[in-house]
Amino acid sequence: MNESTYKRTFESANGKIENGNYSSANKKIISDFLDFTRMQEIDYGARSHYATFLKQFLDFTKDKSLKKCTAKDVVDFLDAKRERVKPYTVHLTYAKLRKFFTWLYKGKLPF
Repeated sequence: MNESTYKRTFESANGKIENGNYSSANKKIISDFLDFTRMQEIDYGARSHYATFLKQFLDFTKDKSLKKCTAKDVVDFLDAKRERVKPYTVHLTYAKLRKFFTWLYKGKLPF
């Protein structure tokens, strides 16, 4: 895929979060994180993965406060994904969630 396709994919995934039935606190956290990734000059392909996986995680946890999520929530989410996707996708999801939660907790994961 080229950069314009990734940009459209990112905008679509981000729009689903912004317009979704999620708490305003979770929307703000994700918006701030995606702004952070933009400032880090992370490309649209990676940013679209972040937005997609975070939306899937919110759906899986039924919009649980991201600040209250535990390692068990992440493991359960990855286990559920493992049943439907290839191992590489599970690993990619794990890497993106780890980066997100490391950012959220300023490098000090509570789990």
